[in-house]
Amino acid sequence: MNCKAPAKSPGANKLTLVALKKVIKLRPDEAFSLETAMRDAIACDPVRMSLAHPDRYGPGWSALNADQQWEIIQQLRDEQDGERLVDWLVERTGFDRDRARAIADAPLPEGFGRLGETATRRILAALIGGTADHEVATYNEAVEFCGWNHSHLGTGEVLDRLPYYGQILDRHVLPGTGEETDDDVTRFGRITNPTVHIGLGQIRRLVNRVIDIHGRPHEIVLELARDLKMSEEQKRDLAQVNAKNQRAAELRSQKLIEELKVEDNGRNRAILRVWEESATDVLKRCCPYTGERISATMLFDGSCDIDHILPYSRTLDDGFNNRVICLKSANREKRNKTPWEAWGGTSKWPAIEANLKNLPDGKSWRFQPDAMEKFEGQRDFTARALGDTQYLSRLAREYLESLYADALSAGRRPIWVVAGKLTEMLRRHWGLNSLLPDAHRGTAKAKNRQDHRHHMIDAAVIGATDQGMVKRIADIAKANVENGLEELAGSIPPPWKDFRNDLDKQLRMTTVSHRADHGRIDPQAKRQGRDSTAGQLHNDTAYGLTGESVRGVPLVVTRKPFDSLTLAMLDKLRDPHLASLLRQAIGDKSGKELQAALKAFRERPGPYHRIRHVRIIEPVDVIQIRDRQGRPYKGYKGDSNQRYEVWRMPDGKPVHQVVSTFDAHQPGEQKPHPAAKRLMRFHKGDMVRLDNSKFGPGVAVVVKFDANGGISMVAHNESNADQRYRRDKEDVFIRLQPSSLIKSGARRIPVDETGRMRDSGAI
Repeated sequence: MNCKAPAKSPGANKLTLVALKKVIKLRPDEAFSLETAMRDAIACDPVRMSLAHPDRYGPGWSALNADQQWEIIQQLRDEQDGERLVDWLVERTGFDRDRARAIADAPLPEGFGRLGETATRRILAALIGGTADHEVATYNEAVEFCGWNHSHLGTGEVLDRLPYYGQILDRHVLPGTGEETDDDVTRFGRITNPTVHIGLGQIRRLVNRVIDIHGRPHEIVLELARDLKMSEEQKRDLAQVNAKNQRAAELRSQKLIEELKVEDNGRNRAILRVWEESATDVLKRCCPYTGERISATMLFDGSCDIDHILPYSRTLDDGFNNRVICLKSANREKRNKTPWEAWGGTSKWPAIEANLKNLPDGKSWRFQPDAMEKFEGQRDFTARALGDTQYLSRLAREYLESLYADALSAGRRPIWVVAGKLTEMLRRHWGLNSLLPDAHRGTAKAKNRQDHRHHMIDAAVIGATDQGMVKRIADIAKANVENGLEELAGSIPPPWKDFRNDLDKQLRMTTVSHRADHGRIDPQAKRQGRDSTAGQLHNDTAYGLTGESVRGVPLVVTRKPFDSLTLAMLDKLRDPHLASLLRQAIGDKSGKELQAALKAFRERPGPYHRIRHVRIIEPVDVIQIRDRQGRPYKGYKGDSNQRYEVWRMPDGKPVHQVVSTFDAHQPGEQKPHPAAKRLMRFHKGDMVRLDNSKFGPGVAVVVKFDANGGISMVAHNESNADQRYRRDKEDVFIRLQPSSLIKSGARRIPVDETGRMRDSGAI
């Protein structure tokens, strides 16, 4: 017996508001509050439409009370035996078996509500019967009548500290196991967005630390990453865009159901949308990696995948501009690489390049050799980060409100918000941007984002606002009076006379807290052979071992595509005869001329006819992989370094040791000498106190270290140091060797979320 009948096309279960106006005889000057450019209809009750169908229960369904209807729905949902269900319906309804079988096959909507049966019944009773204060209650009034807050339906318990966010924001997270023996993330679930997951965790740590020191704040003001209120014209423009997107989504739903005969769900609509965006012309919708045409029927027959052009694991970019439809085989070949990294310079690249003209600009640039570099610095990343911040801001307010159930029930709103646009205007008019001048650009007109303390200035401005000020500015913004908005912001004085000077003093005394990356190594689990890690121990390329070495570095062999050869690689060819012939054929060619010369060489008759790969030999410090007899047979390059250490040798000389992620997960401690004594250990993100260095006394944070013994730090307040060095040649690094680390009295110091640090003194 079928569990579901074919779904109807979208729009079939809707009642237009125009038709409803006629039924209830609305006057011309009256309208529905929910009628907008995006909404011209309301959805009907899908359960009633299905079961009240003349071929099923018929009009008698509406005559049943809620308990009788729920009894039948529960039986339809829970009974797995089709014939037993028909028998029950015959007995319960008095219909014949054919009619009962039609009821049993009735399609019911999928999914579930976020409220349980008990809560739903209590709220429904309040909606039907009204409340003590309202004869006709709205939904939020009915929820409050039941003793809950309609925004998050919390328990009403007054909390002393913020718990793990999954306990509070349960309707926003993927459900966990529910097992009390599991950790909080496993038990309660988590938000899939990693930026938001980490951000909410940091909010919990900061707020709980403030509570430990000062007690629960009377009021918390949040800056939301959003603009001020839109004017009516802006609202209409946005509504038109949203309406257009909604109509496109409805057409995709209709196509999925009526033409492609597949389920109408979010995943399938996304697949169809990415396919449609791959080219305007249906005949040019191809796999971007092979050039093979992809038809609509191929989307759901298992032969295609949605792929992230720039790997999601490296970019966290899940936007539609980073998604394409491709063949599964091509996706497996591409793996965790960009298109250029996978096929650039090979015989497959011309076909890939030829198809780029069919792709939108937002997708095509991601195929270029420098796509990853562009991604790191372009506006697309900023837009995505803004979206993450807006989402985080909304959830943060709901999360923090869990601390104030008593205030909310008394009608007080202890959590309120300020728009980012307002913060920017007040900071500028109060002359606070010049507190952290950007020396590299010689300007103080805008905030200096190269200094982490600009967040502290924003926090001071946010704390100095009040709700009356926010309302006045919001009203002007709503009226779209730009000059009036600036004039009002300029007329608002600082909260006290010496506000700027006092803030300057606090900035100079502030230490920025950084989150160190110590990895996830559990010593006890490691000893028991249950070691695990969140990162790669080595990269994916395997190297053959030759048994030879150059200055102690092993000579290894790896295969490269013939089409990827460059002039510099000829000296590394394992086959000297091939290298000699290629030098004659290539000369000093480059670019397209080089590719043409390689292609011509490959087509020449002889021992290298149709050659596809070459072997490269070079010195590479690799991690050796051994067989059961302990003999090394291949090697891998380490993918990252886990920590930097300074040891004192038996002769008193200090030496460095950089421990790779791979070595950190091996049993035992790695020591440069059995009698060596470890003096220091640093991880990336560790905060370090320096008493005497070229940097001067102060606090720095570790950003990188290298095998040559150097460790690089930046002052705790500096941000984007690596990008600034590459892009603007602005060197803010503090570079030290083991001896200079000791001379400067370097030691790791803990700094809590409020900037308080504990320093035990120099070693």
